[in-house]
Amino acid sequence: LSMYAGDFQNAVKSDPVGMIKMVIDNKEDVVPAYVDSMYSGAEFSDAFEQVEQKLWEQMFSEFPCDMKGQRALYFCGIIEKANIYSWSDEVIERLKEIAINYEGEEGGKTNDSKELSCDELINRFLNCIKGNAISAMGHLLWNNKTLFTEFKDVVDKLILDDDEAVRMACFNILWPIYNIDRKWAETRILSIYESDVRMAGFRDSKGMFFRLYSKYKESVLSIIQRCFETNDKRLVQMGGYSICEFYIRYNEFKDVMSNMEQLNEEQVKAILHMAVIYLRFDEYREIGKAIILKYKNSEVDVEMPLGSMFYDNLVDVGRDSEFLREIMKSK
Repeated sequence: LSMYAGDFQNAVKSDPVGMIKMVIDNKEDVVPAYVDSMYSGAEFSDAFEQVEQKLWEQMFSEFPCDMKGQRALYFCGIIEKANIYSWSDEVIERLKEIAINYEGEEGGKTNDSKELSCDELINRFLNCIKGNAISAMGHLLWNNKTLFTEFKDVVDKLILDDDEAVRMACFNILWPIYNIDRKWAETRILSIYESDVRMAGFRDSKGMFFRLYSKYKESVLSIIQRCFETNDKRLVQMGGYSICEFYIRYNEFKDVMSNMEQLNEEQVKAILHMAVIYLRFDEYREIGKAIILKYKNSEVDVEMPLGSMFYDNLVDVGRDSEFLREIMKSK
């Protein structure tokens, strides 16, 4: 049966409109394995955009997904992939139900979630079905702000979920909400960051730290410091980038920046990476050069972060001659 279901999946990929209609017309005789193949084949079809909303809605209605099977994953994928932002109430309710109540086998889930690295946690949230439902909700919100009222209560439940991967996935819906109701989103975003330092590994967290800084300065700086002091490579990198950038722009983290000898190799490299980036900007070039010179005699190997300023032509022989002479004197 599995072999034939795979062949059917390929047939749906080739002609999703025709095959979905055929399955609906013969709904009384179709076994569940073929329904799952229809969902997955439709989601990954090159002719995906040929399927109109009416047919999608009919497929969802005739063959609904439950809260335990993989069909829910394909359902969420279709919602996120389609350029449709005003679905029926039934579809929206099913999406919300998956986000809150899905209880099937989740990819990568483990009882030792506290021990997962940041990268492992990110991988888990990308593969869990609740996370995919949350991502689909966020996708809809970017283009249909009226759904915010539909999703508010769901978000308030999800940010308290015991599963760290689900809480991290909530950023995918809180990012668009930040542009709809900033005050409402800010407190919830901050609560997730404060619940587990690994949450700072989510993409564009550094950008969000800058957005939250003016109102939640102490909390933001504390989160960054915690990242920098972990043993997780991704978080140390995030912390180092943020510390350097907040130092350059707001003169924060002066103690860290003035005590280079207490930092390890990963911390130093992260700081120097960001300092080199700031050589691009006239306003910050001098402070960027000052940071680099402060670390030029570090005991750690700084060839990679410093080498990029030459590869990317960020220094000029005429303009930066004194700086280059000092670099050449380094160990």
